[in-house]
Amino acid sequence: MRKTLLLTFLFAPLCSLWAQEGDSISIAASLFYRARGEFHAAYHQPLGDLTPALFISQRTEAGLSLRYKQATCYFNIQDGRVWGARAVTPSLLEGWFDYKTPFGELRLGRQTIQITDGWLFMAGRYGKTGLSHDALRYTLVRPKFDLLAYGMANASSEKDPPYQRDKPHNYKYMGVLRARLLQSFGFMGVVDVAQDLKQAKRHYPRLTAGLFVEKLPTELLSLKAEAYYQTGEAYQVKKDDGTSFAVSAFSLHSKLLVRTKFPFGVGVDWVSGDEEDDAANGKQHHFDRLSGSGHGFFGWMDYFSLSLSEVQGRGLRDYSVWLYTPRVKGHAAECALHTLQQDKGKSPILGYEFDVKYSFTPTKDMRLEAVCGAFYATPAYKEQVVPTEGKTGYFVTFCVQYAPRFLHTLPSH
Repeated sequence: MRKTLLLTFLFAPLCSLWAQEGDSISIAASLFYRARGEFHAAYHQPLGDLTPALFISQRTEAGLSLRYKQATCYFNIQDGRVWGARAVTPSLLEGWFDYKTPFGELRLGRQTIQITDGWLFMAGRYGKTGLSHDALRYTLVRPKFDLLAYGMANASSEKDPPYQRDKPHNYKYMGVLRARLLQSFGFMGVVDVAQDLKQAKRHYPRLTAGLFVEKLPTELLSLKAEAYYQTGEAYQVKKDDGTSFAVSAFSLHSKLLVRTKFPFGVGVDWVSGDEEDDAANGKQHHFDRLSGSGHGFFGWMDYFSLSLSEVQGRGLRDYSVWLYTPRVKGHAAECALHTLQQDKGKSPILGYEFDVKYSFTPTKDMRLEAVCGAFYATPAYKEQVVPTEGKTGYFVTFCVQYAPRFLHTLPSH
């Protein structure tokens, strides 16, 4: 990380030496600070007689970008911690070089990946720290279409040894291609390849492909939907061994919004699940949402996480109803009711979650937010998920976020 910082600070004077008369160098500094207080019982864990938890988490980021003509260099350092806990070492969230050409834009290095609202790829994590990938990105924007492509290789752990030919290292390689027409609809495909832990030349490819719609040609209705099918081989690692499964799975993420004075909408999120004998037969029917967000989908309480391990891989369906208030002088609110149903097995209704969110933006750089959620479990939850005496869980947070950005231009001569 010290080398990255040194190279970044040297970038500006080097650009100044190369600059021609009349050129300039733009320096932009960005800060991000978020403190979030949480008070909850049965948040992200089975219901039961739990002692309510109360704590404050903090996330801090500091970024610097240097731009000269078509070239940009950027780095971002992050720190995440819970107040009162043992301090952690700050880490490099992003460090990349970007260059624009008439034929597209290239970006190389560690970078965050955010695609739409994060169903498959999310950058701004809800947790204390963000997620980034070592990748090459290519983007091409034209009046009637745009193209986005990634190629990346991520280790299962930052402590993994460097790549060595014919030596198992459990890297996962991934390629992403997303094409959009008229800023409205398009196709997205993801190929990821996992390496066997014990046989370096054995790889397990998997394809995730689907279609998406981002808007409708009407001012009254707004539709965002994406549907994907997943096939190939999945490789699951447990301790020092791995197992492969034949994959056939699908997912649907959709919301239809009606734009009135008080906008309202309905949503359906559907992740396919396994049958009881799938694992024994070497099959997998539960959909893997890749690097998608574990927060915000299936209710703000995150009672059912990204891996859906709480429902033993049986999949989940979320039928939701939303209501929004118009933003007035920086104030806005929204509420949602989620009906959560298991996808496979007897497909019972597992429970209901009701969420309310209030936000206030006093300035363009500051945001205050309060969230309250409550989950009610049906009798089927106790039978299908985990035995528990509790029926309700609750979740309350208050968040303060400050994210200023400073821009300065230096003349080269």
